Amino acid sequence: MEVGKVRSRERSGRKEWWVEVTWRGDRLTFSNIPVYHQDRIEWYPCDSEEKAKFLLTIIQDRIKDNRFHPAEFRKQSPISFRTFSDQWLKKRKARVGTGTIKQYKAYIKNYLQPFFGDIYLPNVNKTKLEELQLWIEGSIKTKKNVMDTLRSILRDACPDYIPAVPKFPEWTGNFTLIPPVIETISLEDFWRIWGYIPAEDRYIFMFMILTGCRTSEARAFRKQDIKDDEIMFVVTFDSKEQEMLSMGMKK
Repeated sequence: MEVGKVRSRERSGRKEWWVEVTWRGDRLTFSNIPVYHQDRIEWYPCDSEEKAKFLLTIIQDRIKDNRFHPAEFRKQSPISFRTFSDQWLKKRKARVGTGTIKQYKAYIKNYLQPFFGDIYLPNVNKTKLEELQLWIEGSIKTKKNVMDTLRSILRDACPDYIPAVPKFPEWTGNFTLIPPVIETISLEDFWRIWGYIPAEDRYIFMFMILTGCRTSEARAFRKQDIKDDEIMFVVTFDSKEQEMLSMGMKK
């Protein structure tokens, strides 16, 4: 920290206190203390010199530990989990299909926001992740999908709001993920279906059988996605027939 001090003034017959900090060349002022609960943040104004000194100590410790972010001490902080996840969801709408965005919204509204609430985003640590994994009700698949959504949110928050994504708990013991059995149609069904497909379209059916791609991916497949030693399914169509990135290409 370069400079940090408590300042005060008297206005309308009432004395006010605040903290002034010079950080990375900018002069910043703060006058409210955030107190974090599981599902909310309570704000306490610096209505005494002691409270202002307490706030200054918190800020100094954050800077010393390289964990200071001015937004933590703003009432409209963009790095409370609820606020950031809402903003993240809006940005994702332009990048994924309608089906995927509905899933993201359900996981955020039904699981992540009820659990994290307005927690300060950098306070989402490994311990919190383990507690979340135990708290989520539902199948192992549901738990994994919720955790994967959270992982995407934290990845997009890094490095602007958090220094690194915390290590996620592994899927072991009672949380072991069992890979689904991959089923294919029988040879008898293959030839039965083959007989109903017009000759000029049979190559599409064969392409899907050999690659395992989805119908929407086969329809959107492009010549430019064919490489010397591989093919890539880059684009597909969503439920509204809008072109979008395929699942494997999303970050």
